[in-house]
Amino acid sequence: MGSLTLPKASSGSIYLDTDALIYSVERVPQYWPLLEPLWSALQSRLTVIAGSELLVIESLTGAI
Repeated sequence: MGSLTLPKASSGSIYLDTDALIYSVERVPQYWPLLEPLWSALQSRLTVIAGSELLVIESLTGAI
């Protein structure tokens, strides 16, 4: 598995894709260890996460 490098505090925001959001909400064991530091950084206000309307639409639609 790859790694996730978070930007230094106050140096930018992170764009979140639908896959990362769904894997985080479902805490998919394969990806959660990679994504957990992202949510910790957000909770500590060390980073900012951005998304789009498409992220909301894809997340709410569910599997087809």
